[in-house]
Amino acid sequence: MFKWYKQAIKLHAGGESNFLIDCESLTNEDLASVAGLVATTYSFREVIGIPNGGLKFADALRPYCKSESQIVLIVDDVLTTGLSMREFRQKLIGNGMYWRNIRGLALFVRDESSRPLWVQGVFTLWAGKPLRKEGFCLHSRHR
Repeated sequence: MFKWYKQAIKLHAGGESNFLIDCESLTNEDLASVAGLVATTYSFREVIGIPNGGLKFADALRPYCKSESQIVLIVDDVLTTGLSMREFRQKLIGNGMYWRNIRGLALFVRDESSRPLWVQGVFTLWAGKPLRKEGFCLHSRHR
């Protein structure tokens, strides 16, 4: 799931980090389990995955779509700066979708301070105080 590097690597969002959250290693069964957990908390009419990381997560969530919901859920595997979510949301709004009906969900949020208010994370990586021996701790919003 996590890949550690001795030197900083360039992230998709443009920043640098010494670790990569690699969601490609998650199986379809893993994603289905997380999707079932998400469906106990969120109601949505449609799921749209941000290429490439959000596509498999969106596929796992589609069986839980409810026609009576107004919400369109944009999903991605990892949120670092929130830029991909913001850009994708703007495209939907530009195509006439009402902004209040759009929600975002990321499987992992690297830094809570970069998360747009309309986006939630299934798991959040905290690199602040107190630091664990490994340099981070993982929290889930779901219990």
